[in-house]
Amino acid sequence: MRRGSAIVYSHSGGRSGGVNRLQYQLAQFGDRSERRKSISMLLEVSELPQGEWTIIGELAWRSGFFGGKKGGMNKRTRKAGGFIAWRSLKLASPHRGLWLEVIPYASKEDAEMAVPLQVEASQENHRVKVTLRESRVLDNYVIREADTSWVCERDTTTLKGPNVSRYVVGNVERFVFMLAATAYGDGWPLDEVALMASTQANKIRGVLTVAPPNL
Repeated sequence: MRRGSAIVYSHSGGRSGGVNRLQYQLAQFGDRSERRKSISMLLEVSELPQGEWTIIGELAWRSGFFGGKKGGMNKRTRKAGGFIAWRSLKLASPHRGLWLEVIPYASKEDAEMAVPLQVEASQENHRVKVTLRESRVLDNYVIREADTSWVCERDTTTLKGPNVSRYVVGNVERFVFMLAATAYGDGWPLDEVALMASTQANKIRGVLTVAPPNL
């Protein structure tokens, strides 16, 4: 999603907020089939709970292109040549937002190590004016379709009122996925968020099943 001279994206590149247009364009060089594959892993509107959904943004860029806390892992990821895919959607009624992301790493081991880093990054967003009231990891929720998973939530206060964001981060083989579901009031029901995450994990595994073994 573009905003002014910046391109706003998630935190998986190791930065908060966004990158400029030149950085984003440079991150487009690479195998286009890898780009298409990552995008194909994201959930489509038809795979989401029933409702009036609108896609408000979709981006893809080279994984490992931007720095961050991952060090050597980031270098291996960039060398692997994959693409991060991101899609943002909104539901008209009840008013909710959904953020989907798929991030390829060089190996399953790297992906599993990256999951907690993605959890940490998901809690940072300096472009949005919010007051954090509480943040917690929900250990009793496990996404069984994923190889590893973390479920966490944040209670915040925004200019529009109390907001609850629920995050699921996990990996399927060497692909990390992140799902962020936001809503005002009591938030999106956790069971529904977990079901979407399970569907997301299954879709990634399905794409890998029909892809060559090295993908």
